[in-house]
Amino acid sequence: IRKRETDPFEEMRKRLEEDKAKGLTPVIVFDELQKLKDIYLNGGSQRPLIKELFNFFVRLTKVLHLSHVIVMTSDTFFIEQVYTDSTLVNTSVFYRVDYFDDKTTKNILISEGFNGKEADRFTKIVGGVPWMMERILTYEDIEEGLNDMYRIIKGSFGELLGDIYTQGWYKEAKRVLEKLIGGEDIKVRGEDRETVKKLVELEVLYYDPLDGDLRFQTKLHERAARELLEVE
Repeated sequence: IRKRETDPFEEMRKRLEEDKAKGLTPVIVFDELQKLKDIYLNGGSQRPLIKELFNFFVRLTKVLHLSHVIVMTSDTFFIEQVYTDSTLVNTSVFYRVDYFDDKTTKNILISEGFNGKEADRFTKIVGGVPWMMERILTYEDIEEGLNDMYRIIKGSFGELLGDIYTQGWYKEAKRVLEKLIGGEDIKVRGEDRETVKKLVELEVLYYDPLDGDLRFQTKLHERAARELLEVE
């Protein structure tokens, strides 16, 4: 493969056929798929790696029945494009992997030693964000932990707004964020699309390509946006 004397897709197919002969059905998992979106085979503009890869996935699953394939990405605009521009529409299912709901979040925190009042406060301020739940377990004082997590989010969000200002699209970003905070209609498929797309790529906002749901990544991101943009 390194000498470019063989097709890597064919090598994968051969390996999977060997597994099938043994009675195995592998599950192939690709994470952070968006990192491949600007890569082209042989340096040419006519063969995007992503398109070739998904055609190969369809062949493995629907045609040859050699494996199952799961792809994951936090860039939902990207997965929407891949899903609608390829043969995936009739050969795959889109799943949203969300944060824990409030009830589950409280139950987990209580099982880890928090009392009901502490679990309620964390859920109200943060929500069921797994890494934040894990982080709060390292604190004896829940208020100290909540304050530290917010400082981290606010600090990184402030730096991000500075970068956006430098790049020249701060006015557009501010307008979209203020509209979201105020509950106004955001034209994701219209005039606001490119700005929303950038904010989703930066993981400030989350967009669900199936139902059009648009929201801040976490409650702390929304709080930081309100304070930094001075929105009531």
